[in-house]
Amino acid sequence: YEKSFHEELRLVTNTRDLEAFRIKHLSRQGMLQDLVQRVKTLDLEEKKVFGPRINTLKESLLEVFKRKEQAFINEHLAL
Repeated sequence: YEKSFHEELRLVTNTRDLEAFRIKHLSRQGMLQDLVQRVKTLDLEEKKVFGPRINTLKESLLEVFKRKEQAFINEHLAL
């Protein structure tokens, strides 16, 4: 999932597409939240393994998204 997230984000070229990307991946009904929900269905030992991994992935992907978002903001301010 992480690889496709980065690849798809790389292709975003405007703020409208960035918002659609955010909704698809980072919203409450997004793909990342779906992964978080799946962890809840695992048994305790699996949760101990996958829970921290999902949290780390989530933080990493949010940071990458925020950088892209900030780049668009900076580009807009430069105009």
